[in-house]
Amino acid sequence: MAQKPIPVYLICGFLDAGKTNFIAPMLTGEEFTEDERTLLVICEEGEEEYDEAALGKHNVRPIYLDGKEALTQEKLLSIEKEYHPTQVVVEYNGMWQIDDLFRALPNDWAAVQEITFADSQTYPSYNANMRSLVVDKLKTCDAVMFNRMTDGTDKAELHKIVRSVGRITDILYDYGEDRVEPD
Repeated sequence: MAQKPIPVYLICGFLDAGKTNFIAPMLTGEEFTEDERTLLVICEEGEEEYDEAALGKHNVRPIYLDGKEALTQEKLLSIEKEYHPTQVVVEYNGMWQIDDLFRALPNDWAAVQEITFADSQTYPSYNANMRSLVVDKLKTCDAVMFNRMTDGTDKAELHKIVRSVGRITDILYDYGEDRVEPD
């Protein structure tokens, strides 16, 4: 009998884009973690840190990869063998190519959702100066969350960046204080 694939949720973005602030409450709430053994693969350490005790209460095991060379199928298989996750969340480093992650995923791990987080204030500059990395994170993502929006932020410019890569990616604008607007 074939083993059921392990769902993988990919959270991508550059440093300080808001990935950890999105992941932490998701993994410490009952809805996402109930009856699950969740593996959290962290590919970069930003300014925000995870409360490992809170994660542990929800059966979430954080694993920190020490650099891009640690992102191998062999490493991920050994982690799977040790922890037997029923789902995986990957906080992916925005400076690494997304295809490197897809090559490293074990055969029984299935990417089911990919969300890219972006700071609306710095993203146009990243697009101008690191276009290949911006495109890399947009080419396969299901949704882009532009955070740190203000009423003066040029949504049309952000929209154009995303749509230049793909037509079906959902775009969300986060103004904080529970105000998120769809494109």
